Amino acid sequence: MAEIALALVDEMIAHARAEFPNEACGVIHAADGAAATVHRVTNAAASPYRYEMAPLEQLKLEQQRDESRETLFAIYHSHVASEAKPSP
Repeated sequence: MAEIALALVDEMIAHARAEFPNEACGVIHAADGAAATVHRVTNAAASPYRYEMAPLEQLKLEQQRDESRETLFAIYHSHVASEAKPSP
């Protein structure tokens, strides 16, 4: 089972609180198979019910990940106006 360090979880929670009342979204990069860094991405939808990652920010993170040889660990988003369960 994949694990995420508490410090990274705290970063995601801080992000969700900062974006309230809208959903927060971002990506987690991995190094050597382990979650390593949290990257906030603007929710272009600016909505409490859905998220849409800003495309240019996403592209820049893809390029950064290629250069650093990290991998994509996860995409995350908060649920501020709906039940806290995994999205489809």
